[in-house]
Amino acid sequence: MNADTLRFMSPSTLVTVDSPLYRPPCFPPPRDWAVSVDSEGAPLSLYGDDFWDFRAFERSATFNFKKDGISDENVFLVKQVVLLVLYHPRLFPGRIRSCVYSFGALTKIASVCDSKGVLISDVERFPAIHQEIADALQCASFKVYVNFLHRLQSDVLGFEVFGGRGLALLASQIKGHEKVQTPYIPPRIWAYQVKRLNECLDDFFEHEQALGSAFSWLSEAYTYNASCVKDVKYHSPFYEPHVYKKRVLFAGGFEGFSVEYGLSGLFEKWLGVPPLIYRSTRFTAYLNMVKEAALFYIMSFSLQRLNEVNSLRSDCFLIERDERLGDIAMLVGETTKTDPDDDARWVVPSTVKKAVDAASTIAKWRLKYFPGGESAPEWDSSSVPLALAGTEPWLPVKGNNRNSKNELIGQLRLGPFIDRYPLFFDPEEMAVTEEDWKIAVSMTPNIGNREGFGIGLQWPLAAHQLRRTTNVNMFASNMVSDQSLQWLMKHVSQKMTLYYGRNFTNLRLNSDAETSVIVESYKAIYRQIASVVEDSFENVRPHSKQMIPIKVVNLVEAGEEKQLTKLIAKGDIGCRRTLAGFCMKAGVCEYGGIESMAQCAGADGGGICTDAIFKRENGPALRRLKAAHEKKIESLTSESPRFNALKKEIYAIEVYLSVVNG
Repeated sequence: MNADTLRFMSPSTLVTVDSPLYRPPCFPPPRDWAVSVDSEGAPLSLYGDDFWDFRAFERSATFNFKKDGISDENVFLVKQVVLLVLYHPRLFPGRIRSCVYSFGALTKIASVCDSKGVLISDVERFPAIHQEIADALQCASFKVYVNFLHRLQSDVLGFEVFGGRGLALLASQIKGHEKVQTPYIPPRIWAYQVKRLNECLDDFFEHEQALGSAFSWLSEAYTYNASCVKDVKYHSPFYEPHVYKKRVLFAGGFEGFSVEYGLSGLFEKWLGVPPLIYRSTRFTAYLNMVKEAALFYIMSFSLQRLNEVNSLRSDCFLIERDERLGDIAMLVGETTKTDPDDDARWVVPSTVKKAVDAASTIAKWRLKYFPGGESAPEWDSSSVPLALAGTEPWLPVKGNNRNSKNELIGQLRLGPFIDRYPLFFDPEEMAVTEEDWKIAVSMTPNIGNREGFGIGLQWPLAAHQLRRTTNVNMFASNMVSDQSLQWLMKHVSQKMTLYYGRNFTNLRLNSDAETSVIVESYKAIYRQIASVVEDSFENVRPHSKQMIPIKVVNLVEAGEEKQLTKLIAKGDIGCRRTLAGFCMKAGVCEYGGIESMAQCAGADGGGICTDAIFKRENGPALRRLKAAHEKKIESLTSESPRFNALKKEIYAIEVYLSVVNG
């Protein structure tokens, strides 16, 4: 590979752009090239050494390549990979000592390979040892190992330790799943909750100027009144106008104040009409609602855990330029689960920016009028916690820790959010229909074992469901019935799939999120195969070929997901969605079937593909597509390539319709 793309990734004053260590002269480098230096900057370890010492950079940062008795041939290859991890921006985990996860995976693989007389560069060619390697890797860091090996799949190394089949087997071996899996939110309900979160944010920005002005006036009034009157009872500018004449007062009470600033309708829409009187705490309730809605919106698209989204700052959203995909929206923050992620990143749709902006705006308003002034926590104005709790001057001070940073981060919970704001989600919209339940069970077969789930019941939304649902939707967006969800997940978030699932980037992402996406991709194949096997009416075979081996049918009917996943991992069977339905070809199809179905339905004159299965429910969408094609060709000349391509698509759709209606 070209060493010009590499640089020493660990930030340190010991290595500058002029240091020999900054970039290797070639890859792999010569044996006598210094790979590390001491505290004075003098060469310490050479590339050819069996012990690399980086303790001048970080405590305990060492690599002993001969500790496990690995052969010289495999040590030679392991060193290449470890050096690449230290020097490649996509592979470096943030700290040198975090490279121990990469090193640990490699040495375990090398030990198994040595016992079989195999080089680690040839692992993919020997599937018989894949299970033994999976067993050797099993430990608390197994998911981290899988993610690292997935990211290592590229042309930068010159060889690959694990290819697609081997990695699929490793992903299928991940243990520790919940006995009752996290429920997948049915598409209609998921789309509705996103729609309401989005509507809440839009309303906030529509009234942002009025809200900001009202918040400033109210905060300053309370602050001034507190300086005039010691009695907390009379700090409000809305009550008891006949006492303490020096106070700032607003005639008409909080209700009149809301009308004056044009906020009365906004508060009533989202909070309802209060039973007795309006209070300043109503303003706080609204701001808390918007803040939490913004955070749940972020969760709906980011693959973040609850604690991870709760730790985001106002400067967490950024746009990075990727040479393959262009501008990519990302969130940057602390991970709460996977140790190697010191600078965790999550790919998101660009629409997430408005959620970050809304929560950031509210946090900055609150910090500006923090009670006590100089006692406010020292946060940089550009890096305020999005989850900042209410600090308004009219709220009671809680103990002596009001200026403690930990005390000021609000607790984020979706269930209590729904209880506090009963107008946010319409109970009728949240009620589970038969179609919702059918999808929910297909994605989470044992969901019936959970209390509170069932047809006619309100879907009990929980934050952890958002992560799994986004994960599934990245691989099954064409199963979605709601148009807005289709647009959001399939088009706006398409780059998420490419980034996580196919590794089209040189940027380092959150490793646990990557791993969960990899695992979900194989589970998606399993669900699709199960669908084809179990629903013979919906899934039409346009020919008599036995497309799925009897042993696979038996595994599906017996619910043997683990055994079936192994067959998928080995590449013995395959199943992926197409415009027409499914393609049952194992491995990659050169024609795709995603954007065109001409080859699937025999528009090239060769007959219907023997790996194609037509799905009846795709009929309405294909009829609309046929009508659009017919309208388009009216404006094209018959000699144009586009005209001929569309004619083939129309013919293919007609073949599909003839088969499913025959």
